[in-house]
Amino acid sequence: MVGALALGIIGKRGMALGSFDYAEWDKVLRVNLLGAAAVIEALVDNVAASERKTIAVMSSRLGSISETSGMTLPYATSKAALNLLAKGLAETLRPRGVTVVALSPGWARTDMGGQEAPLAPETSVRGLRKVLANLKREDSGRFFSHDGSQIPW
Repeated sequence: MVGALALGIIGKRGMALGSFDYAEWDKVLRVNLLGAAAVIEALVDNVAASERKTIAVMSSRLGSISETSGMTLPYATSKAALNLLAKGLAETLRPRGVTVVALSPGWARTDMGGQEAPLAPETSVRGLRKVLANLKREDSGRFFSHDGSQIPW
């Protein structure tokens, strides 16, 4: 059983310094961060009792602090916070043998990614499934792209 694998929302596009919609930003944080935290909290005992003992959160390369471009700040900050949650839970749940990772699906042709995105959704999903299938305990606390490469926090 994979514990939590949730996508999220991007929120209102075009928000930038001077035009932040804080109610919309709050919604993005509630869905992308607090929603994932609630699902994990509800399922953690089941995950710890499962054979795979794996929790994967669906992040985004936009949530990498070291690679940030400053674009889509509400979405990016929600995913950066989700990454911190994953990293922290990896340490918290290590004694229970639970592996926790953050995943990035890549820029895929979805409603959020748009038709200009270079990656077919099927390719992204196939890659993410392969990453999940090949996880080892020592991968806990890491951030992976759909192609298996590690993304810096």
